[in-house]
Amino acid sequence: GLYDGANMARQGVVVVSLAYRLGAFGFLATPELSAEGRQGSGNYGMLDMIAGLQWVRDNVARFGGDPQRVTIMGHSAGSSAVSILAASPLAKGLFSGVIAQSGANFAPPQDQPFAAGGLNTLRAAEQSGQRWLASLGADTLAKARARPAAAIESAARQEGAPSWRPAVDGYVLTGDQVRLWQAGAFNDVPVLVGTTSNEWGASARGQVEDFPGQVRSGYGEFADRVLAAYPYATPEQATQSARWLANESGMEVGAYTWARLHAAKSQNPVWYYWFNNAPEGSGHGSEVGLVFGNEDVRPGRQRWSEHNRALSRQLQSYWVNFAKSGNPNGAGLPEWPRFTPDQPSVMALGLETKVIDVPNRNRLDVIDRYLAWRRGE
Repeated sequence: GLYDGANMARQGVVVVSLAYRLGAFGFLATPELSAEGRQGSGNYGMLDMIAGLQWVRDNVARFGGDPQRVTIMGHSAGSSAVSILAASPLAKGLFSGVIAQSGANFAPPQDQPFAAGGLNTLRAAEQSGQRWLASLGADTLAKARARPAAAIESAARQEGAPSWRPAVDGYVLTGDQVRLWQAGAFNDVPVLVGTTSNEWGASARGQVEDFPGQVRSGYGEFADRVLAAYPYATPEQATQSARWLANESGMEVGAYTWARLHAAKSQNPVWYYWFNNAPEGSGHGSEVGLVFGNEDVRPGRQRWSEHNRALSRQLQSYWVNFAKSGNPNGAGLPEWPRFTPDQPSVMALGLETKVIDVPNRNRLDVIDRYLAWRRGE
């Protein structure tokens, strides 16, 4: 499979995959659940990850691992999850490095939905979960627990169900991660973080109807400043701007924010990348197979080029070096400088391996100011 760790393990690391609860079983919050546990609710999947890391700490030495040198690594929702673990007091001391590929939870929490918003507050998650259970005819926890697990699982996949993401519960995650980093209240370890160059491009709709109307609906009083950065005079411009805005507000600004905060507030380095391996840009997840060295050889799939084989070896070397030492650099690799606030550059990986200015920085700064406005700053 895409995430098979055998090729990485051949380079002298132990790869452990953690299973965790998903859907309603992993992320349902209700007032009753919060009262019952007295520690919020909605983060059972995150607690599973923490239990898995505790197991690794206690057992990994028995099969060749070092409990003092554990790197947590995630992609997409898993990447957002490791950013939460980097913030969680419950995960303190359980890892010594973080690799986050295309996902970072640094947007302000939402009581009510708004454009580019972060996770739900506990109150919003509880209300959403309670409404969902009531829609199933299970307005109490006792009624919900009387239902067969398969019925709950099926209903959790239907349209109208909550989004099944972690919540800012005050226990696993104690607040807005930007505020936590500003206060130094995070697990301070080296971080390797980045995104692809066109995260949602492959799935973006063609012609976007009423782009300015959509922006005004989501961005409120800040909309005109967003629209000034995203041109829409022609249908082609509007379509391109919609893609840019989806990429930058949904993915890139999170990695950019994490890199800047970590560089400013951490005692440890942050290594920031931008994966671009195609002229039209690289979509969400396009680096994963290369990082793990797993070529998709199903019938009809295009075989890797020699460029991609060499790129895969390079990415694995960077990632494995980081897991071993907290630094991706090593013999035979182009030098990857740590990210610093005074020189906000990024390592381009893919078509070329070189240090570049942060792409789209002017637009990212607009989104950054918008999120600060949402925080009341």
